[in-house]
Amino acid sequence: MAAVMNEKKNVSTARADFAAGVIKAAWRLFVENGYIGTSMDDVAAAVGVSKPTVYEAYKNKQTLFEAVIEDITHGFD
Repeated sequence: MAAVMNEKKNVSTARADFAAGVIKAAWRLFVENGYIGTSMDDVAAAVGVSKPTVYEAYKNKQTLFEAVIEDITHGFD
């Protein structure tokens, strides 16, 4: 049972790390190209994965953009 829990923890950590990498790449692209000038293909290429893989983490560009804004403003009051 402990092995299953550790495996789930590792998967969760890997997903969180992946999501953080997507946010970091998207933030850079949004700054460089603007919202309209950035595509999910661009984000996927910057992270080195396929576009469907990015869509597994973020359902669309708007959701990803909102995650970027939340990440940037996290901790602001």
